[in-house]
Amino acid sequence: MKDYFVGKLRDDSVYIDNMIKGGLEALPPAVLTCAITGGIHGSESNPNLPEKIDDQVQSIIDAYNAGAVMVHIHVRNPEKLGEMTPYVEGYKEINRKVRDACPDIIINNTAMGGRFVLPDGSFSPYSLTSLGAHPEVISFDMANIYEVMNLRRRPEDGGGRYERVLHYISPPNDCMEILRLMEEGEAKPEFEFFDVAGIKLLREVIRRREKEGKEIAKPYWCSVLFGGNGTLPSVKQIIQVAEMLPPEVMLQVIGIGVAQPALTTAGLILGHNIRVGLEDNVFYKKGVLAESNAQLVERAVRTAKEIGRRLATPAEAREMMGLGAPRKYD
Repeated sequence: MKDYFVGKLRDDSVYIDNMIKGGLEALPPAVLTCAITGGIHGSESNPNLPEKIDDQVQSIIDAYNAGAVMVHIHVRNPEKLGEMTPYVEGYKEINRKVRDACPDIIINNTAMGGRFVLPDGSFSPYSLTSLGAHPEVISFDMANIYEVMNLRRRPEDGGGRYERVLHYISPPNDCMEILRLMEEGEAKPEFEFFDVAGIKLLREVIRRREKEGKEIAKPYWCSVLFGGNGTLPSVKQIIQVAEMLPPEVMLQVIGIGVAQPALTTAGLILGHNIRVGLEDNVFYKKGVLAESNAQLVERAVRTAKEIGRRLATPAEAREMMGLGAPRKYD
């Protein structure tokens, strides 16, 4: 088994051997992702959060130069920048511009994949629009979420705070079809979980695929949110999640809000991969807004250096994740 799979990393005897050999420097390198924008909050939460495509591209360039090897992208509605859009042309444009500026960065577009419960109780169709932009990695939220969020209104909408209810589901039958479409589109799925129930769903999807005589390409790239609308923000939770995941997983730790620096540091110490960025955390520290995505990447790079955990180069990350050469975008 690969040294960077959770099946090896959660084996305490292997971890101890690595510590004896060379501390964190003996562990495999960590993949560092930057999630630059997200789909829930916008510049009303932090004016430095990039919304327009050219602003997003510049933010990605800065994060790449700071040390990020993968970027997670949400395109915003050009007519209403506070909203995420499924407009595929926007994803095509940003992917092309990012590849021109960052020749080997891993391009990861959001897809969500599940369904929203609408106000009348019906379900929305599942959305995979960004798949048409041919991303190298595509996020797939395998979750059932009910969340009441306290958000800021944009100044043009009167300012102040309001509550938003998010009710999102991804039934197993949908997951099977979405996974098939992602594979046909040659995009590596990023299985994203908001709580441990998502791990159960992943195991069910793997079981069904094996029953069909098929395999999902390994390693499984899995991201878990800790804090916010994710699971509980604690180091113990990271360890428990790693224990429950299938052994052939590469785990990416996503710390939400003020938990981001602590939990991503814990992820590095435990041998996993990490994600930072303004999608997950608009603050640099309590009461101080982050200046940019690059600032958050720079802190993660400094932390990794100080504790002795090496970060993967783009080429190493591609090899570890089973990706090929950088995808071209015309």
